[in-house]
Amino acid sequence: MRAQEIVGHNISVCREAKGLTLEELAECCNLDHVQLSNVEQGNGSLVVDEFFLVAQMLDSRPEDLLLGE
Repeated sequence: MRAQEIVGHNISVCREAKGLTLEELAECCNLDHVQLSNVEQGNGSLVVDEFFLVAQMLDSRPEDLLLGE
C-alpha cells in the first residue's frame, strides 16, 4: 500500500469508529467532502495543517494515521 492509501484508510476507519459521516468530518475540518472522499480512497492528499486538524477531530494522534496495519 502507498502512504497515501494507508493514511486514507486509517482516516476512514477512525471516522467510522467515531460515528461520523464523511460530510460531518469534512465540515468540522472546513474541507470539501469530495476532497476528503478522495483522501480516504487514497487518491488525494491533505496539507499538513489539514492533516493535523483531521487527526484532532478524530481524537487520534497524527502518527497513528500514518502507520500501516
